[in-house]
Amino acid sequence: MAATHLRGVSWLAIPTTLVGMVDAAIGGKTGINTDNGKNLAGVFHFPKQVLLDPSLLATLPDEERRAGMAEVVKTGLLAGEELWSLPDEEMIRACAAFKAAVVLSDPYEREGRRAILNLGHTFAHALEAGSGYALRHGDAVALGLLAALRVSGRATGVVEEVLAPEPVRVDRDRAWDALLRDKKGALNLVLLGDQGGYVTSVPEREVKRALDELIAD
Repeated sequence: MAATHLRGVSWLAIPTTLVGMVDAAIGGKTGINTDNGKNLAGVFHFPKQVLLDPSLLATLPDEERRAGMAEVVKTGLLAGEELWSLPDEEMIRACAAFKAAVVLSDPYEREGRRAILNLGHTFAHALEAGSGYALRHGDAVALGLLAALRVSGRATGVVEEVLAPEPVRVDRDRAWDALLRDKKGALNLVLLGDQGGYVTSVPEREVKRALDELIAD
């Protein structure tokens, strides 16, 4: 709304969830869901300020905190630091600082540097679509991270211990179709290497196998 009203007005972001504090409120992306998927309409419209208040986390149910921890683990993996082990205030500050630094290096996604922030999200978006968007985003991201690490040939212990994702019942065909649509015809994934996240092309059969492993029979 802020991006559209009077052709753009100033706004403040005051996230009240963990996922908002460590990820969604930072980056300037706005999005509107459509019948064809999540966040398919939107613009870049950066807030004047992002106000982070960790005390608000006390108001959240456990499942909301778990959903946010998926983004914390993602950020920690990219940063090469165990951010998930920090006290809340330090954890939020570190995650926000990491994402802000990446965003500032490529604010409008013109050079591809922001792509690493999508670690695990290609699989996550596919699972969400396959569930008819009944699957919580954080739970989908946890599974997506598991798949991304497997394809990367990296240990998955952190994701399993901190997030404990379990395969979910979703429509396989719908999930696969959504993944192909999300990749716009090219199966380029964000994977994790020794120096952090990177984008590379992955054979379709390998991506399909990784997605299938996330789906319960």
